[in-house]
Amino acid sequence: MRVPRSDPFARVVAALRSKTRAPSVLAYVREAFVPPLDAAVGDLADAYGSHGGGRLTVNYALAPAWG
Repeated sequence: MRVPRSDPFARVVAALRSKTRAPSVLAYVREAFVPPLDAAVGDLADAYGSHGGGRLTVNYALAPAWG
């Protein structure tokens, strides 16, 4: 899925919620942390993305992955 760099991470979470039809989705960056929902997707891609900051891998779960 492509999301504009200026969009907040909340847009990614909303899109995942829509695609999974789940009332709640937990989205993780680098399988390690949940970024703030107001963080810009582009800033996250620059800091944690692959391929020169152009691609941000987001994993998701429908239940908490750890305690």
